[in-house]
Amino acid sequence: MQHICVGSSGYYLKEDTLVFTATMGGRTIATVEISLKDFSIIQCRAFANGVCEYAEQIAGIINANKKMIAERTESRRVSA
Repeated sequence: MQHICVGSSGYYLKEDTLVFTATMGGRTIATVEISLKDFSIIQCRAFANGVCEYAEQIAGIINANKKMIAERTESRRVSA
């Protein structure tokens, strides 16, 4: 259990955001919310809403994959 407010605050209901978990070795290390407008990280939080020690690495992965995220997001919008 991640102990964050994604569920209770309804972040996952926002139309222009993507919320996912980042895992390492099968263990959840962070919950990440990104903007689907510019693919920037809105928040990256660790257990109990703490600061994620891997935030820079997660940001690097997101930045390296912005094009793929955009393509997949657009294809989902078209097919919906």
